[in-house]
Amino acid sequence: MAGCRSDGLTAEQRAARQAASEFVGHVIGGDATTLAAASADIDSCDAQYRQVIADVMAEHIAAMASRRGGIATFAVRGDTIVGSAAQVFVELVFADSTSEEIDIPLTLVGDAWKLR
Repeated sequence: MAGCRSDGLTAEQRAARQAASEFVGHVIGGDATTLAAASADIDSCDAQYRQVIADVMAEHIAAMASRRGGIATFAVRGDTIVGSAAQVFVELVFADSTSEEIDIPLTLVGDAWKLR
């Protein structure tokens, strides 16, 4: 019985939600390089372009922290999964007490959910 789940989610939903939570964790931690590496097609890009993506993500994370004090907490609110594509809906609560719901687009690559 230890393996039973009462949350009503499928294994696929749990995996997509877990991946989205990890990605938000990278934003909170300011880890733009790991976040960029989680992009679905990043392996097909050259090193210079990968660095550009990481730099843009770092700028976005810094701007969010500057405007709202960064993410204080977050909660996954739902998901939509169709085939190998998913949208995971996450509510972000910022340090300034404002909140925003975002969707994190994912694609299934092998057995891992990656940023789309």
